[in-house]
Amino acid sequence: MKKKNKNTKPAILAPPLKPPLSTLSTLPKLSLLALLLIIFIVYMITLHPSTGAGDTGEFVTVANYLGVHHPPGYPLYSILGHLFILIAGLLPGTGHEAVVINFSSAIYALATLGLFACLLHRHGIRPLLNLAITGVLAFSPLFWSYATVAEVFQLNNLLCMLLLVLTEKVLSNKQIQLPTILSGAFVGGLALSHHHTAVLLVIPCFIAVTLKIGAIFKQQPKLLFLAMFVFFLGLTPYALLPLHSSGIPLIYWGDQSTLEGFFHHFFRGEYGTWQLLAQGEATVTTPRPKQVYLFFYEFSRATLFLGVPLLLFLFIAGKRLKEHITPFITLLMISFLFYFSIFTLLSNNNLSHPVYYDLNLRFWILPQLLLFLIIPTLIQLTKRLPAIPLKFEKYFLLLPAIALALHFNECNQKSAPDYAGLYQATLERLPQNALVLSSGDVENNNFRYIQYVKNVRRDVVIIDRGTLYKSWSKSYVSKHFPSVTLPATTMGYAGLAQEYTLLELLKANSRNFPIFLSPMSHFEQVKKVEESVRAWAHLVAFGPLLQVIPLSVWNSNKLLTITTLASAFQFFDRLDEKYPITYTRKLSWDYAMADQYNQIKLSLCIEALNFLLANPPPDTALARKIITTSEHVIASFPTPPIDYHKMVAGALSILSPRDKPTIAKFLFHANKYLNEGDPQAIDYPSYQKVYQHYNSL
Repeated sequence: MKKKNKNTKPAILAPPLKPPLSTLSTLPKLSLLALLLIIFIVYMITLHPSTGAGDTGEFVTVANYLGVHHPPGYPLYSILGHLFILIAGLLPGTGHEAVVINFSSAIYALATLGLFACLLHRHGIRPLLNLAITGVLAFSPLFWSYATVAEVFQLNNLLCMLLLVLTEKVLSNKQIQLPTILSGAFVGGLALSHHHTAVLLVIPCFIAVTLKIGAIFKQQPKLLFLAMFVFFLGLTPYALLPLHSSGIPLIYWGDQSTLEGFFHHFFRGEYGTWQLLAQGEATVTTPRPKQVYLFFYEFSRATLFLGVPLLLFLFIAGKRLKEHITPFITLLMISFLFYFSIFTLLSNNNLSHPVYYDLNLRFWILPQLLLFLIIPTLIQLTKRLPAIPLKFEKYFLLLPAIALALHFNECNQKSAPDYAGLYQATLERLPQNALVLSSGDVENNNFRYIQYVKNVRRDVVIIDRGTLYKSWSKSYVSKHFPSVTLPATTMGYAGLAQEYTLLELLKANSRNFPIFLSPMSHFEQVKKVEESVRAWAHLVAFGPLLQVIPLSVWNSNKLLTITTLASAFQFFDRLDEKYPITYTRKLSWDYAMADQYNQIKLSLCIEALNFLLANPPPDTALARKIITTSEHVIASFPTPPIDYHKMVAGALSILSPRDKPTIAKFLFHANKYLNEGDPQAIDYPSYQKVYQHYNSL
C-alpha cells in the first residue's frame, strides 16, 4: 500500500506524461503542415538570390563539381548538393545557380522543424503551444539566417535532430527495436561524415543507448558489431575525398590521395584539430565568461527574451522536477552542457571582431536548438506555473508572428549585399589574361563561383593566395596554371629554403601578367609583407582589388597615373550604384566587408590626394571628384586617418576658381587640422598664404 502511495504522489506535482507515440497520431497534422507551409513561403521570400558572405560560394561550386571543401571536407553535403543540382536541372529555368543550394538549406530546415515538433509532441506539449514554439524557433535570427543561404549548418541540425528522435525511441520503449538502433548508428555516422561538431551529440547519445541496452550487447556481441558496421557505413561519404583528390582536380583543397593527407584533412590539421581557428588567425581570444554571456544574449533574442527567465525559473524549481525527469530529458541537458562546454573551451575567436563573431554564431545554432527542446519539456513537468486555459492558448500563436516581424529585416537575405555581382563586375573589367592573387573567404569563394559555375572570364588566372603557403600548392598550380611561375615550393613569410615571398612571386610574374591583389590582412607578419611589396610597387584600388604597378612604371608616367586614378573613381561609382556595400549589424560579416571595401576606397582617396598635392592636375574636375569622394567615404569612419584634413585642405588650396563652396570646404578642413594638429607642420606650397587669404574673406 505504501508503495502505491509513493508512486501516485508525483501526480500531484506534475501532470502525467502522455505515453510515447510512434506517430503524430494526435498532433493536428494539418495545423503542422499549415505552419510549415507558412514558414516555407517566408523562407522563399527571404531566400538569398546568389552567393553571400563566408563559404557559400565554395559550397555551391563544390556541389557542382563534386570537389573537395576546406577541412574537414563536408563530403555528404557535396553529394546531396549535387543531387539537388541534378534534380533542378530537369526543371525549366533552373540549373547550376547558387539559389538551388540555398533552397536545399530551406528544405533541411523545414525537415528539422517537423522532427522538432514531433519530439515536443511526444513529451506532452499541447498542440497550439507546440506550434507556437516551433514557429518562434523557425523565425529566430540564427536558425532563419542559415535556412536561406548555402551553408552546412541546417543539414547538421537535421541529422542531429533525427539522431535525437531515434535515441528517444530507444530510451522510451521497453522493447528493443533493432531497426531503430541500426538507424541511429547509421545516422550518427552520417552526421560525423558531414560536420564534426555532431560528435558532441553523438557521444552522449551513444552513452545513453549503451546504458539502456548494454546488457543486450554483452549477450549478443554480434548485435554490437552490426551496429558498429552500420555506423562506419554512415562514414562512407568520406571515400569521396581520396577518390576526387587523386587527380588534382580544379576544385581542390589539400592532398587526400595519401593516408596521411586524408587524416590531416579529416582532423582539420591546417586549422588545428583542437581549436576553431588556425594559430595565425587567433590573435586574441575572448574570455570564456564573455562568450557564455554572448551566447545567452543571442539565445534571449531567439526566444523573444523569454528564454533566460524561463531557465532561471526551472533552476529554482529544480528540486521539484528531479523525480520526474525522463532519461531523454536528462540526455538533452547533458548534451547541451557537453556541447556548449567543449565548444567554448575550444573556441579561440576574438568575438569583438565582426567576422569572428559571425563565425562563432553559426556554432551556437545546435545548442540553441537543444534549449528550445529542454525548456518546454521541463516546464511540462512542473505545476508552479499556473495552468493556461485552453481558450487562451491560441494567443501563443502570436509569438511566431512577433518573431517574424522583429527579425525580418535582419534575416531577409534578398536584401543582403550582392557579393557575386560585385566580384563579377570586377572580373569582367580586368584586363585580358590577368593574374589575381585573391585572399579571404568572401573574395575567393565568389570568384570561384563566378568563374567555374557561371563560366565568366576563364582567361583570368585566380589563385587563392592563402593556399600558396600549403605544401600541395605547387603541384596544383603547375597542373592548372602552368604559365604562373612559382619561385620555390611554397610561399612563406621569412624566405627560408624552399620558400618564396610574395614580393618574389610578384617580380617573377610581373612581365607576363597584369597582377591584382586582394587587400592584405591585419596580421603583423602580413603587414611586413605589405611593406616590402609597397617598396617595389604601387597598389592602386581597383574595385575590391588592388592593382600592382611597379614604382618604376608609376613614377615615370604621370599621364598613366592620372588615367588610372580617374578610371578607378569611375569604376567605384559604377559599383556603388549597382552593388552597394553598406554597413549592417555591427557584429556581422557584412559589416566587416563594408569596412574593408570603404578602406580600399579611402586608400584610393589618400593616394589621389597625395598625387594631386605633388602634381596639380590640368583638369580640376578630377581633383573635385577625389575630394568629394573622400569626404563621402570618411563619413563612414568614426575618425579620419592622420593628416586627412591637412591633405584635403592642401588639395582645395590649389583648386581654381575659388568659389564660396570651395572656400567653405577649405576653411572647414584647415581649421579641423589646425585644431587637431600642429599649425607649424603645414608645409604645402601656398597653403599658409591661401589660408590667410581665405580666412580674411
